[in-house]
Amino acid sequence: MKFYYAIYQQGHELIVAVCDDDTLEGTFYCAERGIKIDVKKSFYGKKLGQKEDILSYMKDATILNLVGKKIGTFPPGSIQDMVLKKWLTDNGIDVSKVDIKPMTPGDATTALAAKQLDAVFLPEPSPAFLEISGNGKSVVASGEMWPGHACCVLLVNGKLIRENPELVKEIIRIHIKATEFIEENPDESAEIASKKLGLSKESILYSIKNSDTTFIHDPNKIVEYIEAYGIEHYNLKYTKKLLTAKDLIDTKLYNEVIKK
Repeated sequence: MKFYYAIYQQGHELIVAVCDDDTLEGTFYCAERGIKIDVKKSFYGKKLGQKEDILSYMKDATILNLVGKKIGTFPPGSIQDMVLKKWLTDNGIDVSKVDIKPMTPGDATTALAAKQLDAVFLPEPSPAFLEISGNGKSVVASGEMWPGHACCVLLVNGKLIRENPELVKEIIRIHIKATEFIEENPDESAEIASKKLGLSKESILYSIKNSDTTFIHDPNKIVEYIEAYGIEHYNLKYTKKLLTAKDLIDTKLYNEVIKK
């Protein structure tokens, strides 16, 4: 049996559009999600080919159906868990239909290499290790899934802020210095991280240069994302009440440090 198909490359994404003769030029609706799909020949009907040939293209596609697939990521409540679930929902996928496995990055990379998972959603340097070892391929960056979202942050508990604000200010100064050093000296930063973490310098440098991570130290730039995280956590029923940026982020001491 032959199928109509078309291949589209956009940035890192490879889209393979496929349909049969019965669905070509048809229109389909999903009233529940307000989705309308027009199967136009101008988009789907570029070529005509056998099922076996098209399947070989689909193996390289980066946008495919994730329903029923096993995806390893950090536990519920984490940035990764939240970004992944928001991205799936935004793309019309019912999160309950995807088998999301809460795992550590080490367990997730091992499971993907052993083909026990279909995909992982992990922060760097895990994707770099998987690519270098030939056990995985990065197909979408978290910055594409949720543009500009905040990830790793400096967290200090309220007791320390109240009892020793000067110590917290010193920690902030060190954090600023370290962040700027990484941005200006990626090679030396990779060397230091390699020694501290026991990982190869090549892998860390690959991670720094190939990820979409940006290193910033100003918490004022991520207030809107922290606010959005509060909403997402509430929508996912991780919190009993809606937390605002005022509940979650304190920029007072940082602002005092940079004024001097």
